[in-house]
Amino acid sequence: MNDRSQPPPPPNPADRIGAPAYAAALSPAARARLAGLPRRIGASAFDLILLVVLASAAFAITGTQDDTATGLGAVIATSLWLNGLILGEVRTGRTPGKMILGLRVVGLDGGNPSWNRALGRALMRLPDTFTILFTVPTSRLRRRMGDSAAGTLVLRWDRDAAEPPELRELLRAATAPDAPVPASQAAGAAWGPGRVLGGLAALLLALVLAGVVAGAIDPDLESTASILVLQALLAVAMLGVSFAAPTKDGLAAPGQLGLGRALHKPFRTAATGYAVYIGFALVISALLAPEQEDIARDLGVDEGVLGAIAAGFLIVIAAPIAEEVFFRGFMFAGFRSAMPFWLAAGLSGTVFGSFHFTGGGSLPVVLQLSIFGAILAWVYERSGSIRPAIAMHMLNNAIAFTVLLAT
Repeated sequence: MNDRSQPPPPPNPADRIGAPAYAAALSPAARARLAGLPRRIGASAFDLILLVVLASAAFAITGTQDDTATGLGAVIATSLWLNGLILGEVRTGRTPGKMILGLRVVGLDGGNPSWNRALGRALMRLPDTFTILFTVPTSRLRRRMGDSAAGTLVLRWDRDAAEPPELRELLRAATAPDAPVPASQAAGAAWGPGRVLGGLAALLLALVLAGVVAGAIDPDLESTASILVLQALLAVAMLGVSFAAPTKDGLAAPGQLGLGRALHKPFRTAATGYAVYIGFALVISALLAPEQEDIARDLGVDEGVLGAIAAGFLIVIAAPIAEEVFFRGFMFAGFRSAMPFWLAAGLSGTVFGSFHFTGGGSLPVVLQLSIFGAILAWVYERSGSIRPAIAMHMLNNAIAFTVLLAT
């Protein structure tokens, strides 16, 4: 006979949207097999020495007086080096640096990584340069982003040693979820790509109407008042479409749009994502010299204290909140319900970047912000909330706003 006086059992955390689903803790023996940060940096340093040797040989052959020949030598040396590292991992699981330090890369099947996996790891070397000090020490499996993207592990493994008995445990841990699923994905988002496209069309229509309203103030949309009104209406339209478009009856709940609390290391995830973005921004800035339209001046930052306050509020607070709710909470979530992560992140990031197009000269800015949008989607995917993404977006806009005020 049941005792009705006993309290009901606590709710199952797995029933909650976005509930974390962590793999079991690793045994000490298995954890000892994972390559630590010092060895990984040492192996990368040895591999980098090979690039220097190849580049020196290429420059000796092509000469350094002709810029074209120097560039060609650099391209050939880098290509030989990168393909050599990939081939080494595919054939033996090792690069020269890993061979020297007793490391080996394995795929999630326990064997050497495939060519595609090795290529993925190689392409992520640049962004990992900016984040490896955060990701490897704090990752449960001591993975850099290239390992996570390619589905690989880096282990301590003597050259002639047999397969370590801990390998099976490590592979089980690598294939088990180690982070909470975002609310949109866990719930099987209540909307899909079709609803997202409808919401995007509604936003574009709202932009036309906002232009009509702002045009009533200034037909040429050149006055500070008309631009302020247009920016404010844009933020309101993004929020309105996001909350209204996903549902047939009533408004979407804030949690459905990712506004719930973060469930998985939000600070580390946001810091890692922002470091990667800064790395890409520095490379794009050096190669393409992007020039973004000075929206702060257009919003009246030079027209007294009230103008500066209004511009700062719209740029630093209103825009990040509205854009994250729309582009990540609504658009990315809808795409993610039917697509792999990178495709959903790439599409939503590209649309986000395209919204900042102001002419042919702004294409580098569109590229940079498209990458930023994809990284913000990754932050949402990893943390289970758009709150860290909003914080990143606010920080980035605050830095840009401060620089504009200082110039």
